[in-house]
Amino acid sequence: MSENERKVPIRLKQAEALRNRLPTHHKRIPEIESEIARRRAGFRGEQNLDYHLSFLPDSNSYAIFKDLNLKDRHTFQIDTLLISPYYALIIEVKNYSGILHIDPHTKQLIRKKGQNVDGFPNPILQAIRHQKQLKNWLQKEKFESYPVEYLVAFHEGNSIFKSDQMDKRLFNRLIFADNIHNKLNQFERIHQTIGLDENRIRKLKKRIMNQNKPTLPDILKKYDISVLELVSGVQCPVCSTFGMKRISGSWKCVNCNSTSKTAYVKAIEEFLLLNHSITNKQCRYFLHLTSSNTAYRLLKDLQHPSFGENKHREYYLQL
Repeated sequence: MSENERKVPIRLKQAEALRNRLPTHHKRIPEIESEIARRRAGFRGEQNLDYHLSFLPDSNSYAIFKDLNLKDRHTFQIDTLLISPYYALIIEVKNYSGILHIDPHTKQLIRKKGQNVDGFPNPILQAIRHQKQLKNWLQKEKFESYPVEYLVAFHEGNSIFKSDQMDKRLFNRLIFADNIHNKLNQFERIHQTIGLDENRIRKLKKRIMNQNKPTLPDILKKYDISVLELVSGVQCPVCSTFGMKRISGSWKCVNCNSTSKTAYVKAIEEFLLLNHSITNKQCRYFLHLTSSNTAYRLLKDLQHPSFGENKHREYYLQL
């Protein structure tokens, strides 16, 4: 049973907003587009795993959590977490296409695709680290001695593994997503002692949801980009031109003359994704407004959480 909905990753939204708001020839665009492609592929892989997990029978004992952000000493993110009375299972999801193998010396994931050879962080080491962090978190929350397993799931059909030089114990932790049910059967045969009764399971699920705190990274700092480099203005939803004019409660495009009452919403959302908060003054600058009252009404209508009073009020993105 799914305990929460998988949403478009916040880091993907940030990267897309940044790409949309940069001038056409900005030097950082190739890096940002590469990040967008990588994160879109990762999201498709997560959705693919969700599809296969959806075939678990309604009577199964698994609670499924998606895209968790918990904190041990450091915040750690888990793509998918399954909780049962017998054990917990971390599933890290990857979506690399090509021929893959883990170098036995460097422990790096190597991908060969056509004539290109690329290196990536070892997903098994990442899953092991998250296993340790989750165990520490469980111990802190008084759920000691509860087994935690891990897997790395790849989108079936996209990848070919070369296993001749891989540690067989590690190779057994790599699966294609469509094999998840067989792996669950294996873990169920291993873990046959109840670790948490029904009451403790309820408490654990509640703790997980209460402490799942999504974070909003500083993407402008990551790419060393100033807010002044961003293209301001409301973007036309028809022709994508920036700089729509607010006229009589609507926004009119200076290029194609189309109108919209809600085009400003995307502009404010993009500003919040990139800057974390927005004031009335910043709203006027970014939307090309002259009236503080108009900016106040537009911000208030979006019902974002806010802090402060009058001109010092800041509106925040609801994560």
